Amino acid sequence: MIVRAGAEGFCTLLRMFPWAVEVILRAVPVMQNLDLKSLQVFDALLRECNVTRAAARMDMTQPAVSRVLVRLREAFQDPLFVPAGHGMEPTRRALDLAEPLRRSIEAFSQLMRPAECFEAKDFSGQFRIATSDYISFTLLPELLQELEKTAPDVGLQVLPLSPRENLRALRAGDIDLVIWNEATAPLNYYTQRLFTDELKTIVRQGHPRIDGSITLAQFCAEHHLTVDNRYGAIREAAEQMGGAAEQPQIMISVPYFLLAHMLVARTDMVGMMASLTARQLLPVLPLQILEPPVPVPSFAVSQVWHKKQHADPAHRWLRSVIAEVSKQFRNNLP
Repeated sequence: MIVRAGAEGFCTLLRMFPWAVEVILRAVPVMQNLDLKSLQVFDALLRECNVTRAAARMDMTQPAVSRVLVRLREAFQDPLFVPAGHGMEPTRRALDLAEPLRRSIEAFSQLMRPAECFEAKDFSGQFRIATSDYISFTLLPELLQELEKTAPDVGLQVLPLSPRENLRALRAGDIDLVIWNEATAPLNYYTQRLFTDELKTIVRQGHPRIDGSITLAQFCAEHHLTVDNRYGAIREAAEQMGGAAEQPQIMISVPYFLLAHMLVARTDMVGMMASLTARQLLPVLPLQILEPPVPVPSFAVSQVWHKKQHADPAHRWLRSVIAEVSKQFRNNLP
């Protein structure tokens, strides 16, 4: 999907140039004592058969090239060049090394070449993102509109949010990003805050006992619907609400945020839902959005990625697009 930097990029290079495997392995003992510059000098000497011209080709002094030649002879245990007229003549060993040397120089030069500028309009790969249905509902419509304009051939695969498994998949390179509302990420993972949201109490319009506001006594007396999440802000809010008074009676637990909104809108149950999502649903669902009877802290939505993906040009571009799209939600709370 994306050519990665570091060891994975090196493996990709070897797959692109299979002949380089043998060349590089044969050269390992030699290259312990030589750098790329020395090999480039060797190549210049093969091309020019003259120390002075090789020095000019490499923009080096003649004594500097002569010192490199001494190291090359020691490393390869061969004279490599012998005097001939006004220049030098390569030995059989030097001639045998000529083609593998040039291929190795090209392979290593490509490996060390800076990453090219990423062009989104020309990219046709796919990114895999793990997130919740709440975050998908909030973020994806705007993100897809932006991708249609700037990178029409980019594909997205959205996977269920399961933090422990998602982090392992990030480390393995099986997914590109996790977007969640956990407070922190472990070492070796990067986190960027995208926007904040807050939990509200929701009931249906026309509720027989609740109209416009809800007291703590009412909250605890009513039947509740909850989202079965073992992580993030919903869990923390439920724990806080449960510690404020007697435990509310949970009548149903569902796995999806958007299903919870629908069920609350059609029953007399009480729910706790993210403000951004609830407000987007107001035009289509008859909901009252109420302040919780006890203070509930706001929470942050962040994107998380592994350090292996940090410098990848395509990955950087995707993260920047997501961060830019998320700006509109930062000041969208009452």
